[in-house]
Amino acid sequence: MNSGLFWVIATYGSLVGIRVIGNLILTRLLHPEMFGTIALVNAVILGINMFADVGVRDAVINSHRHQDKNFVNTAWTLSVIRGFIVFAVVLILAYPFEILLGVEGIWPVIAVSGLSLIAYSCMSTKVFSAERDIDLKMISLLEIGAQFIGMIIMIGLAWWWQSVWALAVGTIITTSILMSSYMFLLPGPRNKFHWDKDAVWEVFKLGRWILISTAGTFLVLQGDRFVARYFTSVELLGIYSIAIALSSMVIEAAEKVGKKLLYPKYRRVVAEGGELDGVTKKMRFFGVVGSVLICLPVVGFGDWLVQLLYDPRYDAAGWMLQLLIVASMYRAMDSTLKPVFIANNDSFTGMIYEFGKGITYIIAMIIGGIYAGLVGIILAIVVSPMVNQVVLTFYVRKYGIRTTLFDIALMIGAGACVALMWWAVDFNPFAVENPVFVPELSAPDAQHLAH
Repeated sequence: MNSGLFWVIATYGSLVGIRVIGNLILTRLLHPEMFGTIALVNAVILGINMFADVGVRDAVINSHRHQDKNFVNTAWTLSVIRGFIVFAVVLILAYPFEILLGVEGIWPVIAVSGLSLIAYSCMSTKVFSAERDIDLKMISLLEIGAQFIGMIIMIGLAWWWQSVWALAVGTIITTSILMSSYMFLLPGPRNKFHWDKDAVWEVFKLGRWILISTAGTFLVLQGDRFVARYFTSVELLGIYSIAIALSSMVIEAAEKVGKKLLYPKYRRVVAEGGELDGVTKKMRFFGVVGSVLICLPVVGFGDWLVQLLYDPRYDAAGWMLQLLIVASMYRAMDSTLKPVFIANNDSFTGMIYEFGKGITYIIAMIIGGIYAGLVGIILAIVVSPMVNQVVLTFYVRKYGIRTTLFDIALMIGAGACVALMWWAVDFNPFAVENPVFVPELSAPDAQHLAH
């Protein structure tokens, strides 16, 4: 467990460093509009991908047949077939999405970006087996290496092309490098095409609800891009995407801990007939304390951080970051309880929670957008997780977990820390105004920033 935790933290820290440094360079080579465009492209690709999730990873980790080559090869075959089907759906929907989003010329970028789904679908099941055993060293090293090489290639393409295509093609190359590394460098036999009817049914039994659950997850993770597009310009969406990328690092770290450490841990507790109540409370307490300690400096000084790292075109991302990091702090709490569902082979309840949460987010953001534009959307993103966390505690009661009052106390404590920090730096979240984007810098300024 300790070794696994070390590699999760080390990997995530390395990936964050690569991403931040890479983005700093990319924002000086490309215009904000391009980041807005790729944010929409990624939202479309991720959305279509998640709406077709059949739960192969969870099936391999959960199944008693996880060492049966016929089972894992069948699961891998299902994943590859799914990848090509999803890519075909992307090709069909690319142009309709251009019309829906109102961004001219985006459909070819969506279509080509769909190639990353084929690469991702070929992920070796050796990855899932290693995660089940919490043997994360080799996976972590390969992930860091692929991200580093991919970022160098993306920066080179951005310098050469000065186009959104650099971001799209760079992502495809990075995904392909990582999947190839998993396939050829991880120890163990490579996957082969195989079809076992019993294995297909076993994957389907778990995955039928995961599909709907991931649809809800998509609404939470990417729905804001679509809603924001209708209340702001593509350029401002690009600035917003910088803020959301920085704030989401906390959620991503928590999700990695939840999937790669807590899920296998909870699964073992359930398999051994143990009680989850004490374990989850402990994980929840340390999770909230860790999130507050990480997020609080950004809550107070996020605007300074953005001004330090980015050129003046992105200044508005500062106050956005100060608000969005609070949402991330509360959303990170999810990762300590959500694994309980799959650990108990209860993907149905997980689906109900995730889908309900996604709908809540979308409705709240639309209402916020109608009344206060982009500011209203961001405030909705901050408030929604607090309600969802309380709802989540009622869903897990069937497993003997009683954390409602405990969670409310944790959230009040975290909220008090946030309010105190905002008071100390004289930041009023209700006084911010929707930004107005300055389209372009002068040519000399742009040239200076590019260098």
